[in-house]
Amino acid sequence: MKKFLALFFVLWGSWAFAQAVGQFPIGPGAGGGGGGGAPSGSAGGDLSGTYPNPTVAKVAGVTPGTGVAAALGNNIGSAGAPVVFNGALGTPSSGTLSSATGLPISTGVSGLGTNQTTFLAANLTVNGALKLNGSGTPSQAACADLSNAGTYCAISSGVTTNSLSGDVAMNNTANYFDGPSVAQGSTGTWMATGTVVTKDTAASAIACKLWDGTTVFASSQQNMATTNVALTFSLSGVIVSPAGNIRISCRDLSATSGSIKFNESGNSKDSTVTAWRVQ
Repeated sequence: MKKFLALFFVLWGSWAFAQAVGQFPIGPGAGGGGGGGAPSGSAGGDLSGTYPNPTVAKVAGVTPGTGVAAALGNNIGSAGAPVVFNGALGTPSSGTLSSATGLPISTGVSGLGTNQTTFLAANLTVNGALKLNGSGTPSQAACADLSNAGTYCAISSGVTTNSLSGDVAMNNTANYFDGPSVAQGSTGTWMATGTVVTKDTAASAIACKLWDGTTVFASSQQNMATTNVALTFSLSGVIVSPAGNIRISCRDLSATSGSIKFNESGNSKDSTVTAWRVQ
């Protein structure tokens, strides 16, 4: 009888333990918030919702702004993805660059004309740069680099003028003798105009020309039927890239007693030439 009771209690105890384990599972695979099974109940901390499927509501206690969570789900470089440090911006649909810095002129600006990036990147003191509301006069080389700015550069070059300070004798019928001249340089397009007064003690014919020593761009001839008659020649013209000083030269065709006068009128400006750059 004693052996039977002992076996009974052993079997009953095993059954009771098994029932307890089934009611309160423990160990791997067991439910509840212990070491196994899917947790249940309300989530807390950075999570929201309920177990077993809570969602991330915060990051280190901070609630993300609108759309941040969706953006984090996109691959870097794809539409809607956030830009990370040293990451590629991609092609945004819009943006405001009022606070952006470091934009390279040579590669960062689109829609400019040919050579405009070079022009914008040039320092104001070197060829290729145009001074706008600045001091100084652009060099002729700088003006030449800008095909559409020649007129503006020409304005900065000013006007050059000169008058004879003494009579010039025309004592060889084969030669032209230089009257007034200006040193304007060899770059650009120039408009020139001038007047000379000639006189001869003999009846003669006199020819005059406006030129740069190589190219004639205006000329005239007058005949003097009587002696000691003052002849006035007024010449003007345009020349591109002058080869030398722009001048008026005259030749006495039939006598060696003629001269280009500087003060026949008493004003010392009888023979004068003026030139200004127009491009």
